[in-house]
Amino acid sequence: GYIVLNRPWAFVQWLRNADIKE
Repeated sequence: GYIVLNRPWAFVQWLRNADIKE
């Protein structure tokens, strides 16, 4: 969760990436 605090946009990128992979 520290990544979200450090880079809020990284969370959005992760969601999109996870969605594409899934």
